[in-house]
Amino acid sequence: MHPDVLAADIARRQHGLITLEQALGVGITEHQVRRRIRTQEWSKLRRGVFAIAAAAKTWEQVVLAAVMASGPGAVASHLTAAVLHGFPDAVKEGIEVTVPPGRNPKVRGLRVHRPGQLPDHDVRVVDGIPVTSYARTLVDCTGWMSLGQIARALDAGLVRHDVTLWSVDRSLRALGAARGRHPSKLRRLLDERGSGVGSAESRPEIRVLRAIRAGGLPEPSQQHWVRVDGERFRLDFAYPAEKIAIEYDGWDAHRSRSAFDRDRRRDRLLQLAGWTVLRITSQTSNDDLLETLRAFVQ
Repeated sequence: MHPDVLAADIARRQHGLITLEQALGVGITEHQVRRRIRTQEWSKLRRGVFAIAAAAKTWEQVVLAAVMASGPGAVASHLTAAVLHGFPDAVKEGIEVTVPPGRNPKVRGLRVHRPGQLPDHDVRVVDGIPVTSYARTLVDCTGWMSLGQIARALDAGLVRHDVTLWSVDRSLRALGAARGRHPSKLRRLLDERGSGVGSAESRPEIRVLRAIRAGGLPEPSQQHWVRVDGERFRLDFAYPAEKIAIEYDGWDAHRSRSAFDRDRRRDRLLQLAGWTVLRITSQTSNDDLLETLRAFVQ
């Protein structure tokens, strides 16, 4: 296969980008790279990073080029990661990257962060771009976003299941206060949502758990996985011994017809397997919830 075809295939998966190392790997020499730049078939975005001329020029392309130029293990981070993750108040400004400990790349026009640690669980890929995880991004942005902005980002991530309170706590515990990082903001938000509810994934689910505790009922298993007829389902809350499932129906998570149909099918399979599925909404009062549960759980 012709080297240009191979190069185009690589670039197609990378927002139209290819690195010098990748070009050499498909048989394109450095001399040929320079010729492609002269003929404007390629353009140089960063040292060792090129864009195919036919590729769309996007903000994501600029971000990925910066990450590539920062070397192995580099990821988009901080406010740049906040945009990639869809934080409600995030805006596209300067590009920020984080590099693994011990690395010190010289890349102009970037804000480069060099933390004491960047464990694998703090790294994700979003839209083809290596980026800090949602939880790590929350921690990193505490020095640059207000308490209200961090709270909105946390809640949005919980509702979309992009993050859990447990994963935020894990990233938070590993990183202390530092320049540009104020862990106390996130700690306050986690405390407001109740200690020991690290598996609950949204404010309504936390409300349900608190109501059960206040009512003196046994604490259910959170985010409980169950296998039925060869399929695995995750339940918001469950009493496995009694085969009681509690599901919270929030509009954000169930507003599509496909989601509605999927939930109804899951309920049917669970019921055939002997489970009782209790569905609650924002209109279900704590008293109604407790009254229903007491009929099944003592």
